[in-house]
Amino acid sequence: MRNVRRRARVLRVIVGSLAMVVLLAAVFPFSADLVLNRFLKPKLEQAFSAHLPGSSLQLGALHYDFWADHLGCDSVVLNRKGGAPASAGSVALTGVHWGRLLVGKPTPAQIFSSARLEVTDLSAVLPTKEYRIQCGHLSVSVPDSAVTAQALALQLAISDEAFFAAAPFRRVRYRVGVASGALRGVNFAELLNGQAYRAQSLELTGAVVDSLSDREKPRRPVTNVPLPQEMLAAITKPFRLDRLTITDGQITYAARRHEGSEPGVLTFNGVQINAKEIANAAAGGQAIDLTGEGRLMDAGTLTVQMRLPVAPGTLAFHYAGKLSAMELTRFDEFMEGAGRVRIRSGSVSEAWFDIDVMGGHAHGTVRGMYRDLHVKVVNGDSGSEKGAVNRVATVLVNAVKVRNENAPDKAGVLKAGKVDYARKPEDSFLQFAWYAIRAGILDLVSLEARPIP
Repeated sequence: MRNVRRRARVLRVIVGSLAMVVLLAAVFPFSADLVLNRFLKPKLEQAFSAHLPGSSLQLGALHYDFWADHLGCDSVVLNRKGGAPASAGSVALTGVHWGRLLVGKPTPAQIFSSARLEVTDLSAVLPTKEYRIQCGHLSVSVPDSAVTAQALALQLAISDEAFFAAAPFRRVRYRVGVASGALRGVNFAELLNGQAYRAQSLELTGAVVDSLSDREKPRRPVTNVPLPQEMLAAITKPFRLDRLTITDGQITYAARRHEGSEPGVLTFNGVQINAKEIANAAAGGQAIDLTGEGRLMDAGTLTVQMRLPVAPGTLAFHYAGKLSAMELTRFDEFMEGAGRVRIRSGSVSEAWFDIDVMGGHAHGTVRGMYRDLHVKVVNGDSGSEKGAVNRVATVLVNAVKVRNENAPDKAGVLKAGKVDYARKPEDSFLQFAWYAIRAGILDLVSLEARPIP
């Protein structure tokens, strides 16, 4: 109760101070900045520290222009308790109905119905202290129902080695960047009043996702990794994004077998993704339709289609895809660093898959026309072709008894690989989708049924 009264007193002080600044700015325009910096700025910094003990707020010079309805700050530095700092360059706010703060009990949507916010050089370390989010320029326009961002990035605040050393189990390090992004058709009235999260479209240009896995460590003990449907269902308020578009994207997945070793790298360039009806049940969502395309290892074009029901419960969805002609030796850039098999020769003229998932169990087929496929087991430590003696390599030695080519027989029938894979609790959604395809690939190329390495 005492904290509630304290917050109420702080709010009254801030509102009263803003009202006085607005009045003085209207009558004596030259006095506004003086009052802001000598009186209001210290009050704001003190109020922040009182509300969040152990944290501090440092504001640069404040500026207010009554006739232009412009409130600005040269810089902001926030040090939160626990050492996760945040900062911003210039901050500009216009269109706020300050007078409504003094009359009745206006809702946030009424106060900010005409507001526009511009922020430059935004940077914040996330609470885990491992990652930092940055944005070169952020713009929020309530009248235009839009949020735009330039030079958006998520990256480590520490080194790769410090990140991997922080856990005894296998981890994945991510770097994400977006050249520009635009969220349009935002329902700010519902958002500001805490009622729902709705927008018509999210457009991301030049999105880059870079990941690195340290496979030298054991896997984390079995955990139940949340699925997309479960994450949507966890949002209690209505959530809806009508359309997601990603253009000119790039995805890089790297994995290493030993600390300090050169990782294997798998790339997708020129990525285009379109998704529709991303919504939870509270917003009337039924299924997400997704299509994607990209250049695999800058050699073959991979296209994917997926339909994912959003109802929580057992995992059920359908996905299919197609790969154009490419030289299979291009995969050695990944497999020599991350795996224990080298593709010595081989090319595929076309491959495709079609998979249904019911109750977390994937069934389907993988088909492909390929020729001259030859592979060799390599030593995981040295990269030599002398073979390895551990259990994993032994399985691989058996698995490399491959079908060197696959073409239609005299009856025009093409051998298909069988997909039969049940999701494990530790499988993420993308891992499960890939493991199911991998099971079909191994069944297609193997002369005998073998365990999945």
